[in-house]
Amino acid sequence: MRTRPPRWALRAAVVVALVTLTAQAGSPGHAAPDGAPATAAATSAAAALPTTPAARGSKPPAPFAASADDVLSRHPSWPLPADCSAPQPTPSRARAPLGDGFSPITTLGAHLRIRRAYTVYAGGLTPGDGLPDVRPCDQLLWDTIAVAFPKDLRAQVTELVIFDGRDSNQAGELLGEVEPSVHDHGRWRLALRVDDTDPHELLITIAHEIAHLLSLGPDQVAYSYTDDECPTYLTFTGCLNASSMLLTFLDDTWTMPLFREWARIDAVESDTTRLSRLDAFYAKHHGQFVTPYAVTSPEEDFAESYASWCVDGADAGGDGAAKVQWMGDSAAVALGSVDGCGVLRDLARRS
Repeated sequence: MRTRPPRWALRAAVVVALVTLTAQAGSPGHAAPDGAPATAAATSAAAALPTTPAARGSKPPAPFAASADDVLSRHPSWPLPADCSAPQPTPSRARAPLGDGFSPITTLGAHLRIRRAYTVYAGGLTPGDGLPDVRPCDQLLWDTIAVAFPKDLRAQVTELVIFDGRDSNQAGELLGEVEPSVHDHGRWRLALRVDDTDPHELLITIAHEIAHLLSLGPDQVAYSYTDDECPTYLTFTGCLNASSMLLTFLDDTWTMPLFREWARIDAVESDTTRLSRLDAFYAKHHGQFVTPYAVTSPEEDFAESYASWCVDGADAGGDGAAKVQWMGDSAAVALGSVDGCGVLRDLARRS
């Protein structure tokens, strides 16, 4: 059990609204190790970027930053400079995109703050929050995301939100999430926490969110079913197709008695009681799950198992090893993920 249990989330979009969010236009300075004068965080982050104008988000072509194809021609800088994850003490005001089809960003959590919100266009970032320029730290993070995502999935990520702050609750700390648009289920928003997240944990979070897009995208799920109508398994986003990756994973790695035991717990309405029973469920069956969070649902079990395989490799061992091995043996997963996961494994060795 981790001392600060991470909590990834996948939510269905519920409303479209104009919201005001807390954002940070730039990073503060920090003291150098030898006591030298502090330098701006953006300076050290920018130093890790190529010096081409496009990579810095300046003209030409304004206001877009480096495209995914540009990123693929170089290796991402990792780990991110320390100032990229430093707390932001002086937030400024910015507007979230209007009518983008995603739920209000403020629903991330009462004590979480949005650093920046970007629209992804032609594989590059452009500010979507009313603030100028792409922060160099965020460009470095996007470089990693772009090479990690399978190409077909990368095109589905149309918004990127960077957030930080404390979100302490009984479910743990929110580290990241993905959410489909209510207007177009082929468009997703990716949100990542950057403060108080170590480099390896951030790579795991990126891989975890990739897994959700792999297993819950429009080619995997029918969105029009209700719980009573779904003949397979109803996920956060819809009813799994009979040939879907997640349903195959569930059939291959969960026994029916195990699933029924979990389903009885999942039906408990009280959050406190349900989480307590999930803890007991994990203690009883921990050898079958990569992390405690994996018992939350089959969706999260798939994502945690995929993230472990993608970042640490199929031979990492430990609890849930059979599910991690399943990921390596599944052509449907490996064919779209092998290159990006190879990059993440290389970056993990640097962490």
